[in-house]
Amino acid sequence: MNLELISRNRSSIYGISMLWIMLFHSSFSFSKTWMLPLLIAKNMGNCGVDIFLFVSGISLYFSLSKQNCSLKDFYVHRIKRIVFPTLVTSMLWFGFLAPNPAPDISAFLLDVTGISLFIYGKRTIWFVTMIMICYVVYPLLYSVNKKTDNSLGALVIIVLMCIILNIILRSYVPMFWKNSEILFRRIPIFVIGSFCGKYVYEKRSLPFSVNQCATISIIIVVIYILTRPYWIRMIPERYVYIIVSISCTVLFSIIGNVSVINHIAAWFAPITFEVYLCHEKWISIITRLFPTIGSVGINLASFVLCIATARLMVFLENGVYNKLAFRNKPELFMTSGSCP
Repeated sequence: MNLELISRNRSSIYGISMLWIMLFHSSFSFSKTWMLPLLIAKNMGNCGVDIFLFVSGISLYFSLSKQNCSLKDFYVHRIKRIVFPTLVTSMLWFGFLAPNPAPDISAFLLDVTGISLFIYGKRTIWFVTMIMICYVVYPLLYSVNKKTDNSLGALVIIVLMCIILNIILRSYVPMFWKNSEILFRRIPIFVIGSFCGKYVYEKRSLPFSVNQCATISIIIVVIYILTRPYWIRMIPERYVYIIVSISCTVLFSIIGNVSVINHIAAWFAPITFEVYLCHEKWISIITRLFPTIGSVGINLASFVLCIATARLMVFLENGVYNKLAFRNKPELFMTSGSCP
């Protein structure tokens, strides 16, 4: 299997992963016995975030490897992609729509900037904080990956450093670590994706066929499900997610070869970040306003409103950046620009 498949079917990977995350965030209970596979899939849905981080690391390698993408352009495009939808959703949510809106301006600013994650453990926009940190450190990871003759050795050292950092934080600042563990324990999967980007970019091949890779990926997921009760108390599950998420990335890239799935994912992929930002919020709002419509009604309405909101935000984002705020150099802010 050529690793280029991950790059070629990136939209499918993002789209399937986002649907998986939405299932995880949903209020479906799946209490019937025959629904057990759906319950297992729902409980594993936060693996979708790890897949996002892994594939983001790969994609960023492509971005910086383009000859016409400067470091400035790299950061500008990243900021453009994150800031507008995050500010819109965060300001509306923390200011008005949350069950308990921010009581004062200082609390509001802590929430909107994501700082409240580290102080109070508020995880509402933790992923935004995580991805911004990843964007900041990525050029350093890229430089190490490009210059070293032993990428695997460098990767192992950096991942071990990340694990040691978690141990130190947990030992010496336990409350800080507890608040932000969801972020710090996911750094390794992004680092691994950052280094794998080189092999995907160079179109390296695995010593297995596509069918064999799909089979191996499914076996790894099944082993995870069957053995989880035996190791869950001994090994941090987020580290095990690394193996599962990489396996699912390979599997989703293969599934992306199916034409129908590829077309649906291509439509869905450009709005995945906006969907992530507003899906849980719509579930909360609809549950409070219409508690009697039941789980199916709440989740269906949330899905439709979430997609519509995400599409609207992307439309407004393109309009604001390309026509108003950055009219002097709009090409840096277009979705189809030189530094994707």
